[in-house]
Amino acid sequence: MSNDVANIYWAPIFDSSSHNESINWSILYPDPINLYDTLRPEMANTEPSKNMFYCPAFKGLTSNTFVFRNPMDADFYLDDSNRITTKNKNYVTIKIAHEPSIKNSILLEYVLKWIFFAEDSDIEVIVTSPYFDTPNHLQYGNIVPGKFSISNWFRSVNAEFNLKPGVKQLKIEKDEPILYITFNTNKKINLIRFDMNESLNASKNACAKSSDWESWVPLASRYKRFKESRMKDSILREIKKNIVGT
Repeated sequence: MSNDVANIYWAPIFDSSSHNESINWSILYPDPINLYDTLRPEMANTEPSKNMFYCPAFKGLTSNTFVFRNPMDADFYLDDSNRITTKNKNYVTIKIAHEPSIKNSILLEYVLKWIFFAEDSDIEVIVTSPYFDTPNHLQYGNIVPGKFSISNWFRSVNAEFNLKPGVKQLKIEKDEPILYITFNTNKKINLIRFDMNESLNASKNACAKSSDWESWVPLASRYKRFKESRMKDSILREIKKNIVGT
């Protein structure tokens, strides 16, 4: 693999804590689509000097940004006690994970999650709402944005929706973009899908619950502990044993 290419390993994660069945929910996760490639077919036939598709700033960003779509219709309502009901009898559900961070708003967490891990030592992911699309759910709320290392930490990307003030409904249509994920690197992204196993889930949970056993510690300190424990080597070894298609 060229030094100009970054291998990014990714896997689907489904929060099945409310379901008793043992099911492989990977069936709900199509491969993500490159944003630049989705836009390119709609490019107008204009001069390169006047076309954003030839702009290094635009192409550099959108080529490293990927679109994650919703697998089926989902329609949620909250009553006066903030109990959630749905008109859809499907397994793509949502929950109130914790108290809201913004006044008069509700924070909802979708059961669809993803995890990413990079061999390179300095790659971050940036999570945003799908700013180049017009999905239906934007009228109700926005994806909570964030940025963190996928080279020095092993945690999932959660689809958390911060509802607009006073809104108590969230409707997400089938196939509409849920969120964008941008890989903060100048290298070309090579996405490699893998399956999670018990060992990888245990490592993920250790990172996810780090605030429980070491509160109010800067990320840099957590990354240092991650490196010194050689946790990255262990995770990469397990990932490479569970790559899809090999």
